[in-house]
Amino acid sequence: MVMAMRVRCAVLAACLVAPAVGAAQSVRPMFGVGGGLLVANGAYHSDQNEDGFNTGWHGMMLVGAEFHRPRVVVRVNASYGQNGAGEKLKADLSNSLGQPTDAKVTLLGATLDVAWEFGRSFRRGYVFGGGGPYHVRMAVTSGGVTADTTATKFAWNVGGGVTWDARSTTLFLEVRYCHVAAAFGGPAVTVMPVSAGIRFGGR
Repeated sequence: MVMAMRVRCAVLAACLVAPAVGAAQSVRPMFGVGGGLLVANGAYHSDQNEDGFNTGWHGMMLVGAEFHRPRVVVRVNASYGQNGAGEKLKADLSNSLGQPTDAKVTLLGATLDVAWEFGRSFRRGYVFGGGGPYHVRMAVTSGGVTADTTATKFAWNVGGGVTWDARSTTLFLEVRYCHVAAAFGGPAVTVMPVSAGIRFGGR
């Protein structure tokens, strides 16, 4: 009787542990870094007076987890980037202040994104979307003096990309559209970050 009870307990424990182990194996942490162009869009690039900002640069870091059934990635994407003023905006600012003037916008933010990956070979595609806070800083430099204004706004983004498995790492190339709510009485900050990078984990 005691032996039979032990066997039943062992079988029950195995039934409980096996799904938990399987679930753990189907969730894999991931980490990545990348960077590229920060392309200004819409009125942020050129308003009705043709004032706006040029294409700049950005860097990014992501951490998250990949769920294999279905193949879903939940990630936090942090980025930092800058856009410099276009020639028309610099000329208008210089005329207004009576001396050479320049301006730039710095973006520092993070979004919580959910991505769906498709394809089962070494190369896969994915689409994603999400949102989060962005810290916007506008700095204007005139006569050797810089004055800046800052604000924190909500941003949302959507995008897609492709990955290539390379031994123990994964290379990725992605494009997204990011919309940061209007600040400083100007238009919304709309940019398209184009990113290339490397990712560890997941797969």
